[in-house]
Amino acid sequence: MSGTPTSTWACVGSCPMFSCGCDEDVIPAPAAASCSSQAEALVGQWTVVTDQQAPHCDQMGSIGSNSITYVVSSCSEAATFNTQLLSATCGPGAFGGLSGMFSEEDDGGGTWDTTNIYCNYWQRSSSTSNLVWEWFGTTDQSAGCPSTLAEARAKPLNGDLWYAGSDMSGTPTSTWACVGSCPTLSCGCSGEVSKASSMAGPFCPGSPYIIHVLFLLAFSASLS
Repeated sequence: MSGTPTSTWACVGSCPMFSCGCDEDVIPAPAAASCSSQAEALVGQWTVVTDQQAPHCDQMGSIGSNSITYVVSSCSEAATFNTQLLSATCGPGAFGGLSGMFSEEDDGGGTWDTTNIYCNYWQRSSSTSNLVWEWFGTTDQSAGCPSTLAEARAKPLNGDLWYAGSDMSGTPTSTWACVGSCPTLSCGCSGEVSKASSMAGPFCPGSPYIIHVLFLLAFSASLS
């Protein structure tokens, strides 16, 4: 009969998930990013859960696109530190989630004779998990930071030229929890503008059956 659907079909057992995903496609790992601004996965407010440097202090961190403010309170070491971001990386974590490195400099607000460079290696397992953080420092501004945590751990300690934030070698310096909403689990560069995709949904060249079903659904809807 012209102008009518050819057939209708019912699920056998559980119906397939109502989704436009491509059933045979592999979900790609998030693309690695190298940024001049902070990775989106870190930008937000954080509070310390555990810390090897000052476990008896309360600590808050406000991570922005180009700077970080650390507030240490409720202890004799109470102070506020402001650092400037130098560079950042972000990519797939070895065990899922995301990981990366960012370097920052601290000159004591212009009051120190020597500027410290901090090399920070981080990992987030999920969109709501704690931020696991291990850092190292140097006064050698020309040395740069090792690109990976393994390389940073393997570098021999050498006074102010290379020192570790962790008292226990090979372990994270601190863990941090989100304050309020956690930052998006994304490797985008927070200071850069990205273009939104113009596609409304995925194109699945390996799934003509899905396209056929969607066509029938749309065709049926047009008749109602």
